[in-house]
Amino acid sequence: MSVATKSAAFAAIGRVFIATFPSIASRWYFPLALIAIFSLFIGNLVAITQDNLKRMLAYSGIAHAGYILLGILPGTAEGFSATLFYIAAYAVMNFGAFAVVTALGASGDRTADLSYWRGLFYRRPFLATVMTIFMLSLAGIPPTVGFFAKLFVFRALVDAQIWAPLIVAVIMTIVSFYYYLRVIVVMLAAPDEAAVEKERVGISTGTVIGAAAAATIILGIFPAVVLNWATHAASVHF
Repeated sequence: MSVATKSAAFAAIGRVFIATFPSIASRWYFPLALIAIFSLFIGNLVAITQDNLKRMLAYSGIAHAGYILLGILPGTAEGFSATLFYIAAYAVMNFGAFAVVTALGASGDRTADLSYWRGLFYRRPFLATVMTIFMLSLAGIPPTVGFFAKLFVFRALVDAQIWAPLIVAVIMTIVSFYYYLRVIVVMLAAPDEAAVEKERVGISTGTVIGAAAAATIILGIFPAVVLNWATHAASVHF
């Protein structure tokens, strides 16, 4: 639900302030740039302090909102297509990450605590594997769709010579590596001996989560599948 709301909101911002009213787009540059930079700082710096995975994903979502806004800043078709690509990529990888947390939620109230995820590769190997894919993608590491989502936004900023927000975005991306990769490290850690017994994932749940993980990888290998759609959608308004 949150992903759908964010997607609609940012698509509307891009269309109204850049595509529909290009003459006033320049007036919104500094407000949008400040909001984007503020979102990157707050989202990443708060997420890095979280030991609860749901809260970490929620705050990191604020940072991703900042990346999405950065694509709007150039006021170009390339930037808008990068924004659309990012929205689509974020929808897939964020849905998958929350789906894994939800799947583990049936095991108790504390499953969102990072301590519960210790040794998850030994207890729930499938969920740990797909969660690794989602964490790598959210961090923007290849060969995932999240890598190209950030790459296309950064390229649009470079082409428009928008340097300050770009530098902030690159630095904050590096910061995000810590809390995303920390989840993977915790899952790989040796579990308590009493918690080694493996549990199975339901077929329907596993199918949905597996499809999201597959899409995260496939779209990272073949980004043109989404980029062509995003480019066409952006060209309609420019």
